[in-house]
Amino acid sequence: MYFSDKGNKPLTQEEINELAKESEFVKRSKELGIVTHDTQKIVYKYTSAQTAKLILERSSFRFASPVTFNDPFEMHVDLLDTTGRYKDYREQFHFFCASLYPSMSKKEREAEFKRFGHNELKTVFRDAADQIRQKVRMLCLSSSHLVTLMWSHYADKHRGVCLGIITPTIVDEYKFFSLNVNYTTKTTPPKLFSRDEFERAYATLYWAATKSKVWDYEKEVRSVILDTSYLNDRKSEYLDVTYNHACFKEIYYGVGTSPSDIEELESIITRSGYDIKNRGKMELKLGTLDIIEKRYTPQ
Repeated sequence: MYFSDKGNKPLTQEEINELAKESEFVKRSKELGIVTHDTQKIVYKYTSAQTAKLILERSSFRFASPVTFNDPFEMHVDLLDTTGRYKDYREQFHFFCASLYPSMSKKEREAEFKRFGHNELKTVFRDAADQIRQKVRMLCLSSSHLVTLMWSHYADKHRGVCLGIITPTIVDEYKFFSLNVNYTTKTTPPKLFSRDEFERAYATLYWAATKSKVWDYEKEVRSVILDTSYLNDRKSEYLDVTYNHACFKEIYYGVGTSPSDIEELESIITRSGYDIKNRGKMELKLGTLDIIEKRYTPQ
């Protein structure tokens, strides 16, 4: 007997089927190199002290469009195979038009589809993939708080902060996928517009989680919002998502974080009622070129 995590109420057969389907999807994705992150494991957000203050004051993280990232290959359309057969194009044209333009009727979608020849559809679907990319929002995290280059590049040259959190799967209307980034030296573009539901879903996750091996020092974990239907009217490349206080588990201060910034951050933590158990201060490990964590106790 399977039970819901909301109590002792037995799951319906439909819910059991959905769990089995999701489990099979995770298994098949893993075999192809895409690994979902265990949401009970702590992940880390490197940031400046000033941004950390805003995060803690608002209890929220800013998800960003991949078009704002510092990697020109980020969700690049050429990471995917956007080609297809004519009948596949028809089916996917209806699917994506319904998602991107919900006010269009089926009759209107079909009339629009018939305007294009097969070669023109290749361009249309490539453009459609780019529209999907522009609507995705991500929060970039790391599996470790001890990466020297991350402190240098993302935490204000070691003057910032690293926040340890657990990532929820759903906050309000936003459903997240937490993915371990797959670092590689070559790509094998999957079909985005396949008629197979698994291939279509896998292609999207592959697209969101694949990066060059030159970035592997980041040990990146991504919270990805792929359901873009609610973003139709949003113009901003950013999306602020509120997190429960219980998601915040750890805080680490950099080698050069100022005493005044630490004092202000600790004041916010206390004033806002966070129950952060683990605190640390990074220090230079003399005799090496490493940094180490020392336990920090608030004054």
